[in-house]
Amino acid sequence: MNMIAQNQTPEPTAHDLSYMERLVLHALRQWVQNRTQLWSEVVLEFNRACGPRAATRVCESLDTLFRDLGVEARRHLRLYPPVCCHVSKDELCVLNLIAAHQAGASRHADALLHWLVPCTAAPRIRLCARQIARDLFETGYTLEHRREDPGGQINGTDLLRVLH
Repeated sequence: MNMIAQNQTPEPTAHDLSYMERLVLHALRQWVQNRTQLWSEVVLEFNRACGPRAATRVCESLDTLFRDLGVEARRHLRLYPPVCCHVSKDELCVLNLIAAHQAGASRHADALLHWLVPCTAAPRIRLCARQIARDLFETGYTLEHRREDPGGQINGTDLLRVLH
């Protein structure tokens, strides 16, 4: 019997994510599923995690980020249902966009951003992602900055390979 080496790293599941990463992912999925009825639950959970002032800023920025991504995305983004433990490459990309801003990896964040949206929409979305990153950091939460090569920088060509 031959062992076949796998070239790709396994996709993360929700179990591999931190609490705040799961909360941001949950917010994205709830926003897409039914923002008008389910968003208040998301706000309450952010209140518990971050406190009311920070939660308000984070949720407002997430709302804007999700709306702009929905309108401006280069293609239909793939999202799993709210209760699914799988994490799509697009969902991971949104999480990593925030994490890259927290890590000060602006080139990586810009590559992720330009993979998601056209250049005309990038400034608005960049501003939202930076605000979310800053507010979460100030309340003690950091998201994992995922890169293909932990010791090196990722470029735009490598980014597409990582995300697909």
